[in-house]
Amino acid sequence: MIDCYIYALTILLVTSAILVTGCPTTCTCIREDGKEKVTCSSGGSLQTIISTLDSSTSYLEVISTTVNSLSPTDFSGITATSLTTLILRNCYISNIYDNTFELLPNVVNLNLTHNSISTISTNALAGCQTRDVDLSSNRISKLGEQLLPLVYLQKLDLGENLLTDLNSGVFRTLTHLQTLTLNGMFKNLYMEMV
Repeated sequence: MIDCYIYALTILLVTSAILVTGCPTTCTCIREDGKEKVTCSSGGSLQTIISTLDSSTSYLEVISTTVNSLSPTDFSGITATSLTTLILRNCYISNIYDNTFELLPNVVNLNLTHNSISTISTNALAGCQTRDVDLSSNRISKLGEQLLPLVYLQKLDLGENLLTDLNSGVFRTLTHLQTLTLNGMFKNLYMEMV
């Protein structure tokens, strides 16, 4: 019986050490199957969080941290080559600049929900291998060629935006697209031949 308690205590101590070691401030880090899952809330700069990630980080969720705009410099310090899921939710993002995600080629799930995104530069998503993009609950009013680089995209959520204009051929390169969500925004949608 005592052996069971010692074993449980040892597991608890090892797990606690894994949770604390190298984890960015304002974040919680959990290691599962050799990969790290990081969740950060209310504080810290995105660049600081990115630069302190463990190289085995596969999942990063940043919630309620003021980011304002996204550019390639936000991810320039990244060493987490295993990053496959990036969630930046409720971060007050309004603009996404060209080549923002070029240093994140392995990200397959990109979630930018509940921000204030109104502008996405034409080449903002260039270099992405993303299969699942969630841009719901933002302020996007127009889509042109921003989605064209996402040739592997399977699921796209644009619901609860302010879309009033979709350029002709906006989805033409999305040959793998299986799910498109446009709920809550058909009030003033004008669609040229798609």
